[in-house]
Amino acid sequence: MEIKGMFACGLEYEGRRHRSFTLRLPTMADVENAIEAAQAEAGANACAARIDRHKWAACLSVDGIPAEKMSARLLAGMAAREWGILKDAEDELVKKLVAASAAPAENCAEPSA
Repeated sequence: MEIKGMFACGLEYEGRRHRSFTLRLPTMADVENAIEAAQAEAGANACAARIDRHKWAACLSVDGIPAEKMSARLLAGMAAREWGILKDAEDELVKKLVAASAAPAENCAEPSA
């Protein structure tokens, strides 16, 4: 599941600001990896924003930036207000997942004995 959005100021890459992004819903593995990477950088008390940055680096694509260049280090250069935009996008993805989970699953038949 993913969502498209626009940064307010954009993410700078090679001298240009890129605003259009796609964020996929982070998995538990993404969160675990983000916590470990943030703690490796900042110690056991890594702040939530640093953890989010590492998490989003694994789940974010930005038009005009090659996927292999996306990193927590690149996201560190974003304007602070972009954190709220990404947080809102992630929250919207969770709402979509909850709504989809409430609907009957047509393709998930009970296993036959």
